[in-house]
Amino acid sequence: MIFDVPDYGLYIRSIWTAFFLIFGVLTSMVLARHRRIEEALHNSEQRFRSVAETATDAIISIDRHGNIVFWNKAAENIFGYSAGEAIDKSLTIIMPKRLHREHTEGIKRLISTGESSVVGKLLEMTGLRKDGSEFPLELSIAAWKTGEETFYTGIIRDITERKHAEEELLKFKLGIERSDEVIFITDKEGSITYTNPAFERIYGFSRDEVLGKTPSILKSGVLPQEVYKQFWDTILAKKVVSGEIINKTKDGRLLNTESTANPILNNDGDIVGFLAIQRDITEHKRAEDELKIKAQLLDTATDSIFVHDLDGNFIYLNETAYRSHGYSRDEMMNLKLHSIITPEYSRLVNQRTLDLVEKGEAVFESAHLDKNGSIIPVEVHACIIESGGKKLILCVARDITERKQAERMLKEKARAELYGFIVSALPVFASNVPSQVRNTLIKNFAERFEKNARPGFEEEMKRFGYDQRIGAENTQEILDVLMPWLMELFSNFGIQTRTISEGIKRDIEFLNCPWIDEASGNPIFCFICRAMVIRSFTWTALKGSADQRFSIANGSQTCRFEIHAQSIL
Repeated sequence: MIFDVPDYGLYIRSIWTAFFLIFGVLTSMVLARHRRIEEALHNSEQRFRSVAETATDAIISIDRHGNIVFWNKAAENIFGYSAGEAIDKSLTIIMPKRLHREHTEGIKRLISTGESSVVGKLLEMTGLRKDGSEFPLELSIAAWKTGEETFYTGIIRDITERKHAEEELLKFKLGIERSDEVIFITDKEGSITYTNPAFERIYGFSRDEVLGKTPSILKSGVLPQEVYKQFWDTILAKKVVSGEIINKTKDGRLLNTESTANPILNNDGDIVGFLAIQRDITEHKRAEDELKIKAQLLDTATDSIFVHDLDGNFIYLNETAYRSHGYSRDEMMNLKLHSIITPEYSRLVNQRTLDLVEKGEAVFESAHLDKNGSIIPVEVHACIIESGGKKLILCVARDITERKQAERMLKEKARAELYGFIVSALPVFASNVPSQVRNTLIKNFAERFEKNARPGFEEEMKRFGYDQRIGAENTQEILDVLMPWLMELFSNFGIQTRTISEGIKRDIEFLNCPWIDEASGNPIFCFICRAMVIRSFTWTALKGSADQRFSIANGSQTCRFEIHAQSIL
């Protein structure tokens, strides 16, 4: 077929025209698709940024070299760095220094192998804030690509509060598990869902034996049904129930328990279970009952029984102790030991306390004062006891008024015999009897005086805590015992006396003389008084002298005896 040239050119132009039209259409389609993709990417990025910026968790993206490329608002709040401060920085700025090496090695491994051991896992790590403080965080990492570049995005949550809550929960759990008190939990139907180790130790039931059962397995059968009804009425009213209850162990033993039961409420205030805490007070109750019995026995005792500390503060008084002194229990408990002891014995309290602490126990005489000021002579048995690591003094004081009256009568009898002997001897002193007879009489007098008077003096020394046979402990205090004793001795003969004290020197003066007429012409009469003073002084075991300085028989207004104590044996 033969074509004309003009027709062939038209054909070629038509071909090119069609090609360009098709190319234009295709190009337009490609460009439109590209614009749609760009818009989609832009919209996707905008959505991502919107979500990322409003998220409460930190969202951080890094490149494969570990440099930060994205940092959301939450990351700023959690770590303290702004986006401008964090972008292009190494991720190590939010890691404690001790973790840097591990992170660097992980990045190197990622670059060389493209593999990561942390991608796709939920991790707990330690983060570092801008201010240098560390905190626990939870991290999940995802990998993504854009072109040939791989990026990694981590979502980070600050779990500080959760960790604190977990620690507190662990402490609480350990506290329950290690508690000496029985703790168990039931559901709202009353079936046991948890017991702590103390439950098994005290009741004898293992956890497996009681789970799913009700606390009725502990019922003793001792308490009336009304007690249990009242218990459930109260706890179902969402109130705490507490009090003493008697339960039974697996082997049938009865236990006294101090119990508290609490309803467990949900957020809506509905009961979802019950928590019970019980303390075994069986031994405590037994000891309490024994103490009550002992207290009743002590209160029926006829002796005063009291306990005080080393400072004299009363800790315990039996009924006899406060009633015999004329006080109520509260009144006497507010007093101190010194308040119920006469002054002459009160000054001995401190030394006796020291002796008690050293020796542990002692028996001595004392004189108490009742509320009206009347004197009660007592014999005290005291010993050291301990309570709560503190030393206390237990005293049993017996009223010895009748015994003292009997002793006084014996002393008066002895003094009367001595007085009778002296009076009977006066005619011999006054007459011109041979000296041999007189010497015999003087010897007999000395022996009689020693026999009758010395035991009474020794008793007086013991009463004040001194024993001259062992050796005196304080010169002035010994003299303070001697002088009143001499005054009482001579008062039996109708002699009025007074004493003068000056350091360790003591004077006793006789203001009258019952034998003034006989003694005026015969100084031998003064021997009687002088012998009694001198011999009494020798009984004290003190070094020194006792001499007569003045005599009424020789014209002085008084008879004076001077006692000079030098030292202690």
